[in-house]
Amino acid sequence: MLLGPYIGREIFPRVSSDQLLLRFRAPIGTRVETTERLSLDVLRSIEKAAGPGNVTITLGYVGAPPPNYPINTIYLWTSGQHEAVLRVALNPKSGIRSDEFEERLRKTLPPEFPGCQFSFEAADIVTQIMNFGAPTPVEINVSGPDLGADRGFAEKVRAQLGNIRALRDLQYDEPLDYPSMDINVDRERAGQLGVTAAGVGRSFLAATSSSRFVVPNYWADPKSGVAYQVQVQVPQAEMTSIQDLEQVPVTLGSSTHPLLGDVAQVTYGKQWANIIA
Repeated sequence: MLLGPYIGREIFPRVSSDQLLLRFRAPIGTRVETTERLSLDVLRSIEKAAGPGNVTITLGYVGAPPPNYPINTIYLWTSGQHEAVLRVALNPKSGIRSDEFEERLRKTLPPEFPGCQFSFEAADIVTQIMNFGAPTPVEINVSGPDLGADRGFAEKVRAQLGNIRALRDLQYDEPLDYPSMDINVDRERAGQLGVTAAGVGRSFLAATSSSRFVVPNYWADPKSGVAYQVQVQVPQAEMTSIQDLEQVPVTLGSSTHPLLGDVAQVTYGKQWANIIA
């Protein structure tokens, strides 16, 4: 009878595994090379907190794959170049309990990396199965026809959930303020120069991403029969400002060669990110 109150009542009690699964989010809009550097710093901080020899191996995936990389991105679970998934395996002989270690990192990592977000997800197979494949035990989806109203309601829900002490790592799964470029085409001006809105879109997409989205082109190796995709893309280092985008040609084979800045207004904007999930 004396042991009764201390016996767990969970069907699948949480196990203290020797692994950590951390989702790291740098400030929205961070370039992938900066996210990589911050991720390495986070891993070094974890190794320092665990103590010498208590971390056996680390594994991380940073950012989202580029559009020219032939992989199905549905299994990567990252929403942009600002996000990374980090795995840490602890030494079984270290004596570190993963749940206690996570709580300690929740207090030490945010002050060391201001502006960044951290959330721990299930690292063991039992908890992952019990979550039905979701990265967290609790997920709340807010949907509706008005994004502003949906966002306001989501903020109220999050504020109320913050009063529950048992909940950890409250975050928005999808960034709502991802930096973007807004292209406002002057159709009257474009028509005078013989430019269509579709032509502006194709030129802009090929310059900032790749021609593979507008003009698929394949080269078949006559020896192996393997088809390779051939595409054109402006180097990212040459697209660093609005002025660079305004110099993108929007017509082909024209003597006047109107540019994007001649037919459209380019400004900075914000939008929600296209999360991969």
